[in-house]
Amino acid sequence: LCFAGPAIVVAAFAPSYDFFNYYTTLLVTPMFIFSGVFYPVATLPPIAQVIVNVLPLSHAIALIRPLVAGLPLTDPLLHVGVLVAYALVGYVAATIFIRRRLIRPTSRATRCCSRWPWDLTASTRWALATPQCSAACRRSSPAAVRLQAARR
Repeated sequence: LCFAGPAIVVAAFAPSYDFFNYYTTLLVTPMFIFSGVFYPVATLPPIAQVIVNVLPLSHAIALIRPLVAGLPLTDPLLHVGVLVAYALVGYVAATIFIRRRLIRPTSRATRCCSRWPWDLTASTRWALATPQCSAACRRSSPAAVRLQAARR
């Protein structure tokens, strides 16, 4: 989950499928290279070790490597806590950004006057108004809503 949240956030901002190449190239690949998957983090310079300890993969490796090698775990609560924090922050951010991308606010006039409110301009919506809903469209137009609010 701590890796899926940021990926979903990237999906919320991606204008096309090709945009994921940036995510993979700039974030995922360096994380795999520097997080201690292939060589020990202790061989990195001190500033790089600090940066690597912020990445979620280094904490996952710190949990899994001792279990596989049959060694005792060191600071398991810290590592699990960091992974849970990444998962929660990623989930919340993904939820916010995906909702912004998928749920488009529509007015009552837009819903009754056109089938595709996000593709049409306001003048086109008025032109497509059917006789059954034209009165509802006029009542719920922004100008009509302001006028009704001023009368109250």
